[in-house]
Amino acid sequence: VRRNKMLIEIKNRCAGEVVMEDGLPVSREKGHGYGCHSIESIVKCNEGHCSFDACDGLFTLRIVIPVKLD
Repeated sequence: VRRNKMLIEIKNRCAGEVVMEDGLPVSREKGHGYGCHSIESIVKCNEGHCSFDACDGLFTLRIVIPVKLD
């Protein structure tokens, strides 16, 4: 936590090409592709920001959420 913001960064190896649409990874498989939309919705509801990136076999999710200190 820095400057009242929490940063979460998750990196995962991935095989093959990751298709992105509007900054979100998409899946063409039935029953898949809801997780990243859910993450984005939760982060936005908490006035945060998230980004998804896939490059050179590495998938990265970054989340920044304001921390409310009382």
